Amino acid sequence: LTHFSCSDNAVSRDFTRFVCTHIRVETQADFDDRRRAVNFVTCFAAATKLHLRKERDINRDIQKLRIQLCPQDIANIQHADHMPIFCQDVLSFYLNDQVKHGRLSEHQLSDINQICVAVMSDVMGSCERIANTPIPLSYVLQLRFFLILWLILYPLHIVAYYGWWTILLTCLMSFAVLGIESMSSEIENPFGYDRNDLDLDKMVSGFYVDTQAILKRVESKQSEYLFNRKQVLRMSKVRMEKNFLASAALQDEEVISA
Repeated sequence: LTHFSCSDNAVSRDFTRFVCTHIRVETQADFDDRRRAVNFVTCFAAATKLHLRKERDINRDIQKLRIQLCPQDIANIQHADHMPIFCQDVLSFYLNDQVKHGRLSEHQLSDINQICVAVMSDVMGSCERIANTPIPLSYVLQLRFFLILWLILYPLHIVAYYGWWTILLTCLMSFAVLGIESMSSEIENPFGYDRNDLDLDKMVSGFYVDTQAILKRVESKQSEYLFNRKQVLRMSKVRMEKNFLASAALQDEEVISA
């Protein structure tokens, strides 16, 4: 399960980084389309969470995370038969549209589909198999029956050897065995709201924070100073000069005061 959550988080970051660095944007409409695609990455995670919990109110998550989508996009997600797949379809349409307008090559499209979009489907499918494959009821009933029977017969078997210690040993064994049985019931569906379930809300929030951080850095006016080697070296030199001048001024003040 941890692998699933880490994979989904890595895919969201990789997809965002890909569209921010490989797709050329020239007009304001291009910027808006890119932001919409990045926001749909988080919507995919939120929609998957709701799908696993068999819920539909994605508008609550969008408002909570302040995801910037138009009302029609939200309505389209809400009314889709399978919300995560709809979010994937939007992302696929965006990528195909970039190829159509020459901003993305067929080779790049194949790479992003294989590395990100396909992995999204794999992660979602794996989680669906966990959520939709319950332990057979007959297995649970039979296991509990023999477990209770064993706990009843166990003290009768050891009482001749341990005497009054049998009570303590039986309590310890009951606690251990029943605890294991309880844990097996809890991990049957780890996507709910129980204390030991996965914190899907926190995961989705993490996806949003990571993707928005990447988008913000790329769209920042200072992005060239963050990523371009020559600019970084130049800014580093300027910073060193400022530190040197500040240090020299401080030494002069100390000499004057002395």
